[in-house]
Amino acid sequence: RKMERRAAFFLALFALSAAEPISLKFYPHNEDRNDTLIWYNVSMYHAWSNQLDNLLEVYSNPKHTEGRKENLMNCSYTKPPTEGKVCNIPVQHFKPCTSKNHFGYKKGTPCIFLELQKSEGWKPRFFNSTKSLPKSMPQALKSYIQSVTQVNTKTWQTVWVTCEGETPSDIEFIGPVHYLPQQGIPSYLLSGSEHKGYLPPIMAVYLEAPARGVVINIECRAWVPAATNDTKTVVASTKFQYLIDG
Repeated sequence: RKMERRAAFFLALFALSAAEPISLKFYPHNEDRNDTLIWYNVSMYHAWSNQLDNLLEVYSNPKHTEGRKENLMNCSYTKPPTEGKVCNIPVQHFKPCTSKNHFGYKKGTPCIFLELQKSEGWKPRFFNSTKSLPKSMPQALKSYIQSVTQVNTKTWQTVWVTCEGETPSDIEFIGPVHYLPQQGIPSYLLSGSEHKGYLPPIMAVYLEAPARGVVINIECRAWVPAATNDTKTVVASTKFQYLIDG
């Protein structure tokens, strides 16, 4: 029995170490999550924009989540949630990714929302200097991090996010990419996940001028240092394809 308990302990330990600490989920998506193509034309965009309406309704109206209304507070890098509280995620900060604009789908300038989920018990770690940033991280993100952390050093406590075309052609077709309200998920939105009313953090990715009539392969990645080794990086990734008929 002692051996069985020891074996069970090591199996649990292995499962814990093998589990991904964070994952990314994208919206809108098909009912079949294995079908990752967001396809439409400007006359049939409602299915996608309605799905995003439903997503943001949960974040804008606390009555949909048990305990959220009572425990809600406004947070910031200098004001993380206090004991028992959860952070508000203001949907107005996602402009122009709003219901009023049909989340850009009517004009062919779509918004994709990313949800960051963390495994139970994971304690967030963050890069803390430009030297600690991995070589594989895109240079544009490194430059962005350098600029925002010079203004406010507390912004180092962020899970940084990139969304890029997968191939040189995709990079050309995707056009300018904007991240709202910022290019990552701040640490305070990852706190309080054990409390009633907590919702996983979301952010918007706005494609300003993607090409029409071609399938664009897009990969979004979230970047954090590995728990066991500062020189290693954990990258959570999600991939999808975008096509608007010309």
